[in-house]
Amino acid sequence: MHASPAVAKCERALHVGDRAAEAAIASSTLVQLPSYWIPPFREVHVPGLSEQQGPLIKSTAIATVVQLIMVIAGHSMPAVAGEFAVIGTTISALAGLLFSLMARGTTTGTAAGGGVIAGGLSALIGIVVSHVLGDVPLATLAVGTGASGVAGIVGALIGQLATKKTAA
Repeated sequence: MHASPAVAKCERALHVGDRAAEAAIASSTLVQLPSYWIPPFREVHVPGLSEQQGPLIKSTAIATVVQLIMVIAGHSMPAVAGEFAVIGTTISALAGLLFSLMARGTTTGTAAGGGVIAGGLSALIGIVVSHVLGDVPLATLAVGTGASGVAGIVGALIGQLATKKTAA
């Protein structure tokens, strides 16, 4: 089977580093890749968080409920609303700690990944609800979620230290 001129240009650009061929490829509107260039799909098992879905879902759900309680309380109590950042970040750190304690025996990376998801996602949901209620500006979404994700990591790492000391 003979390759089309476009495929030949692609092959030349990939194998030889032909700049003119690369420019021609970039300017063309449609290039059909030959089937041997498309790698077959393979399911890849990634150890870590995929094995810890139960603790991740539980810690995220618990933290989300607590975040929503804080948001609803803050909507009617200005004293709570004034401390959204501190309380919300603390809840996220506790979410990371909870994940780490529930997922005993995981690696530090898995604990940190679970902590950032549990802490960040619960905060994200709480901040969106708080914004919809008109209590916080939209800019809080990025800053609050980021800070809460970091707090979740810190909480998870503290949990890792606690479980390693009790296991020793």
